[in-house]
Amino acid sequence: MSLSEYRKKRKPEQTPEPLGPDAPVPDASSGVGAFVVHLHDATRRHFDVRIEIGGRLASFAVPKGPTLDPAEKHLAIHTEDHPLEYLDFEDVIPPGNYGAGPMIVWDRGSIRPLGGTPLEAQVDTDKVDFMLHGWKLRGRFSLVRIKKEDKAFLLLKKQDLFALPGSRIGDEQPESVLSGFRVDELEGRDAHGASLVLEARALPGSRPRDAKPAPELLSPLRAGTCPDDALLDPCLDGVRMLCVRDGEVVRLETESAEDVTSFYPDIVRAALSMSPSAFCVEGTLTSVDQTGRPSVTRLAQRIQAVADGDENRALLEFPVQFAATDVRSVGDVDLRAVKVEARRALLSKLVRGRGLFRALSPFRNHLAELRAFAEEQGLSGLVAHAVGEAGAGVF
Repeated sequence: MSLSEYRKKRKPEQTPEPLGPDAPVPDASSGVGAFVVHLHDATRRHFDVRIEIGGRLASFAVPKGPTLDPAEKHLAIHTEDHPLEYLDFEDVIPPGNYGAGPMIVWDRGSIRPLGGTPLEAQVDTDKVDFMLHGWKLRGRFSLVRIKKEDKAFLLLKKQDLFALPGSRIGDEQPESVLSGFRVDELEGRDAHGASLVLEARALPGSRPRDAKPAPELLSPLRAGTCPDDALLDPCLDGVRMLCVRDGEVVRLETESAEDVTSFYPDIVRAALSMSPSAFCVEGTLTSVDQTGRPSVTRLAQRIQAVADGDENRALLEFPVQFAATDVRSVGDVDLRAVKVEARRALLSKLVRGRGLFRALSPFRNHLAELRAFAEEQGLSGLVAHAVGEAGAGVF
């Protein structure tokens, strides 16, 4: 595999796209690798499915996009290989360049070959069988060559627990798993961020942000003080922390003021893709187990893998999500004295989509039912935000 065709089509001084290293990249095709699905609004809007094979991304243009419906057969054209750096590429390719237009990371995750044959060996045959574990695409898939020696394949979803007959997932979940933007919003991301800052400044209780805001989390409410009309969030099994972005610098800090940024480069990358370029959000970092439940054990395994120098394994086998529950500042605006309902409304505009970042939707009322649900699910409790006040707490 070579990147020569990819590089031949691109002008490095005019495009933000990565060119990739000249040195060979370790091959992960015999085990767990990475995949990305881009939604590209070029001359014609289409999806690009890219799977890690032999230290490169084998790329397939899929006009209709992936599907979760086993009855659907979507055309996939094998195009030039892309560098692994393209896994996180989300930007606007300037006019006059090959593929000009906005491109978002529509899905991202891990890929495993099926059938005991490495993907690199499969792609040279007439069929590629693999398992995906992404934010949107999960389960077994196949790429089946239509004619021998041809670049045209069919992308198929196999029948399994993740199959959804009748699903139109491309239309149902159009947002990027990095930034939360739709592809038609990407060019206006700076304007979106500026509008959030203006909205924040107009909120009663807002004030100019200190150059170095206090890092501590909001004070907890004590047991038995939960108001009847409080906004309620589940206490997820994870690590409660702040995500602070200031320009091109992102810091992840726990309740004990420990800096854990280095363990979560994927969260950093997602935060850098959001707008505006300065914010502070509070939430819980989680990693789900095979049953779909958040697991602190998996977070510990993630940290250990990074500490052992195996960042690639950490990213692929222990994906994480930042479940945001509050926003403390946006741009140059301190929001800690703003009423909680106004903060949550602003949070939903800052943190969008259901990828590496997700804004939890709070519950209101039904306290007894929610407590029973929390106990049934093994959650440690509920987080209460008193309506009309600035504080929050656990009970």
